[in-house]
Amino acid sequence: MASAERVPARQPDEGPEPVPLVLWEPPDGAEGGPVAVDRMLTKWLRPHQREGVQFMFECVAGLRKFDGKGCILADDMGLGARRPRCHCAHGD
Repeated sequence: MASAERVPARQPDEGPEPVPLVLWEPPDGAEGGPVAVDRMLTKWLRPHQREGVQFMFECVAGLRKFDGKGCILADDMGLGARRPRCHCAHGD
C-alpha cells in the first residue's frame, strides 16, 4: 500500500514572508478593517489547513448559507485538523 507524500510545514527561517490569510473584509465604505490570521500563525499552515481555518471562520461568523450555528471539521488522523481549530479559536 502506497503512503501519501507529506508536505512539510514551512520552517520559520525559510523563504519569503507567508501569504496573509484574510478571513473577511468589510464592504466598501464600511467601517473597520479586515479580519486576518496573525502571520506568526499562518507561516505554519499547509494549504489544506488554511482552507480549514477559512471554512470554520465562515461557519462560526454566519457567512455561509446554512441554518447552523457552528461547524465540524474532521479529517483522517494525522492530516492536520488541530492547527485550523487552534487558529480559528485564537482571536484578539
